[in-house]
Amino acid sequence: MDRIRLWHTLRLCSIRGANERAEYLKKHHVLKSVGRHCSFMPRKVPLYPNLIKLGDYVNISSNVSFFTHDGVHNVLGKQNEVLPKELKDHKFDESIGCIEIGNHVFIAANVAIGYNTKIGDNVVVTAGSVITNDIPSNSVVRGNPAKVICTLTQYLAMKAVKKTYPAELDHRIGQYVSKELEDWLWEEFNKSREKK
Repeated sequence: MDRIRLWHTLRLCSIRGANERAEYLKKHHVLKSVGRHCSFMPRKVPLYPNLIKLGDYVNISSNVSFFTHDGVHNVLGKQNEVLPKELKDHKFDESIGCIEIGNHVFIAANVAIGYNTKIGDNVVVTAGSVITNDIPSNSVVRGNPAKVICTLTQYLAMKAVKKTYPAELDHRIGQYVSKELEDWLWEEFNKSREKK
């Protein structure tokens, strides 16, 4: 990691809020571009950050990794015993590419985004997904490699019908839930396992 990237990474670590981290990235031109009203939970500046664009209203959760390159070229060449003779002297280039994220995109925790990928507008990327290809607008994706599991409209309809807890118990205190909501959630959790 060079000094500039290290400096920006240390600065990201010292900034408490995700919105403030996105504003820092924007103000200091760390990424190619950062749109309006973004939040950025990661605390590490990826390699070649100028190859990453974020649209408006993009929410990047914790531990999202941006891979603007691969390191395969480091293990290919003269030192590699398995390569055929004719490839021993070949110079393998590092694969490098851009990542573009559209508007109104939510990327959940622990997602890996590969180079030469574009995520369209109005997209939800579920936790742990691996993005290896372009993601169409108005979709929800999951998996490794990530695949479309439904449209955004279908997802929103499902979320509107399925209530996760009674509204009267919505008493969150900072980053904790009230004792009443805690008890209710554990009761529901255990009930759902008894049915299986």
